[in-house]
Amino acid sequence: MAVTDVPHERSLRVGVLTGAGNHEDVVQQLSPLGAVEWCERTDALLGAAAGGRFDAVVTGPENEDGRSIAATLVDLAALCPALPVVIHSRVNLATIEKLIGVMAVGMRTECVVRPFARIEPVLRHLCSPAYRPSAVPLLLHHVMPVVPTVLRVFVALAILTAATRRGVDELARWSGSSPRTIERRLRSEHWPGAHVVLRSFIALDALWLMTEYGWSARRVQVVRGFSHPSGVTRLLSTYAGTRPSTLNDDGGFAAALDHVMGVVLGRSSAGG
Repeated sequence: MAVTDVPHERSLRVGVLTGAGNHEDVVQQLSPLGAVEWCERTDALLGAAAGGRFDAVVTGPENEDGRSIAATLVDLAALCPALPVVIHSRVNLATIEKLIGVMAVGMRTECVVRPFARIEPVLRHLCSPAYRPSAVPLLLHHVMPVVPTVLRVFVALAILTAATRRGVDELARWSGSSPRTIERRLRSEHWPGAHVVLRSFIALDALWLMTEYGWSARRVQVVRGFSHPSGVTRLLSTYAGTRPSTLNDDGGFAAALDHVMGVVLGRSSAGG
């Protein structure tokens, strides 16, 4: 993902809540960013954040008592509205609902998938002036309730990684399956192939940036690392039923989401 990152010489102060992963691994990942403070309890994390000790926070989807971290994130947002938060979590059937519960539209929050993705580049991007909240929370809330159980892990991963455009083989491995198994499961549920599913969510990610923030295809190309703006145009026309030049007339993001849902669920869509 091509982004305007926080300069490497800037040192960040990162608060990490117990449950964000293996202590040694997380500290090793974060040490290039600056100082890491490990908090055993949410009250300690909130107190330190309120005191201005952190530039960012890393947490798992649960607090130290095994309850959802959602309430803590609400408290954290009230204390420090612009504080970047990374949710460092495995993605499986046991964690998906927890992730849906903590990802909120418009928040400076991203999920990093354990143990595959790295925290540092995501946190740098979150702390960058170029960062804009993505469509991930909206897509999780809108799409996941209608996804069959056998597809939930793969589809959740497809949504969570749309901005970084991971491939089928990689996400199959992250989901603990083979690409052949993923394709068989998709066919059994009358969904399109894995490549279509992934590209459809990548198209929605690009569309969100264009409709929510007024970005041009060229800016999406640069920030998301496409080779040329025409690649963004082809992506939208092929998988979202629209083009940059007709996006507003076609109904914007909402119509494109309806189109994608129609394709993946095998229904006729409003976007044609």
